[in-house]
Amino acid sequence: MDTKKLLGIGWVCVWAILGGRTCLLAAQPKAQEVEVEGSIVAVMPAGVQIKTLTGQGWMFRVSPKAQVHLTGTAEKSFLKPGVFVEFAATLDQKFHATSKVMALTICSPSPQKFPGLFPEGGGLQLSEQPGPKPKKKEVPGPGNYQVVGAIMGVKDGQYSVRTPQALVVFELDDNAEIKVDFTTPQGLMYARPGDQIMVKGVAFHEGMGEAREVTVKLLTALAGPETGRTKKKPERKTTEKPDEAASAVEKSAHKSGSHKSAKEQTSAKE
Repeated sequence: MDTKKLLGIGWVCVWAILGGRTCLLAAQPKAQEVEVEGSIVAVMPAGVQIKTLTGQGWMFRVSPKAQVHLTGTAEKSFLKPGVFVEFAATLDQKFHATSKVMALTICSPSPQKFPGLFPEGGGLQLSEQPGPKPKKKEVPGPGNYQVVGAIMGVKDGQYSVRTPQALVVFELDDNAEIKVDFTTPQGLMYARPGDQIMVKGVAFHEGMGEAREVTVKLLTALAGPETGRTKKKPERKTTEKPDEAASAVEKSAHKSGSHKSAKEQTSAKE
């Protein structure tokens, strides 16, 4: 077989393979842009299951790059060490709030929201300012600040928040407004079945897709574990059976009676 025939057969094979791949690609459904609204059925480590307003079920994968926004409210019991918060306060020289905080937001740390003391009017404060660091460490003075940081401790109604500049101590008013505003995928861990949700993303086929934008509204306030309950002291368990306990009492009474009679006899002889 000459070279021309071999080349011809080779090209026929190549076109056949490419044509087959084209048919396979054409047979696969294309991802379509979708916008689904409904309520949460379940939350998984990397996904969410929802039920639409018409009763249709959907399963969406939520990647770490997805834009997530979860809002709602919380109770004071949710404010524990490790919770990232933001609030406005007037601080004295010891970085104690001069009055009780009336509004506080539980949020997510991010490149746009990081720990620090930000003076009223905006702008970065001290160590966050760009440029060469001063030789002498400056300490912010009293004034009005936006405080951003994680709660370090809670004691006797006082909360302490660590910032790069100082440890801020404050009290929260009993009627304070506590908002929730998470902007990272990790915030989905606080969502519960029944919460409202809207998802924008792509669907690979009916009921399955990948989320690009997720918006969740909590229907119930976040709360910590129940506290203040007094635990009952455990009752002392006895291994003695009722019959054994009764016989023990009788023996004790008999012994005491024997001792008494012996004393009477001794006194009579005297």
